[in-house]
Amino acid sequence: NNTYISMVTVSGSYLYVGFDNATDGATVYRTSGTGTSPTWTQVGVAGFGPTGATAGARAKNKHIISNAQVFYNGKNYLYVTMGCLSDFSDNGVCDRNSNTGSTDFSIKVFRQID
Repeated sequence: NNTYISMVTVSGSYLYVGFDNATDGATVYRTSGTGTSPTWTQVGVAGFGPTGATAGARAKNKHIISNAQVFYNGKNYLYVTMGCLSDFSDNGVCDRNSNTGSTDFSIKVFRQID
């Protein structure tokens, strides 16, 4: 269900590739391999969870909006912002809390430490 490559970045010794995914939530994979057959590993769960969140809740994190890499105190940090960039109608599929009476299109920030 991955539709578009929305992130390609290097953090530490890893190459990260992120995909927008309107069904399951955005996904990020990484590899430290080289050559013609590197091994890719998914980082976290689709939509970046939390683990145990419903598929519908994770799918609200459909799009990778931005990313930043920071090296601090001997560690590599990758920050990824995700959200929903479509259907901004009240109580639409991207509204995180339809009980508030107003739209809630919050952006989530996730951190990966290597």
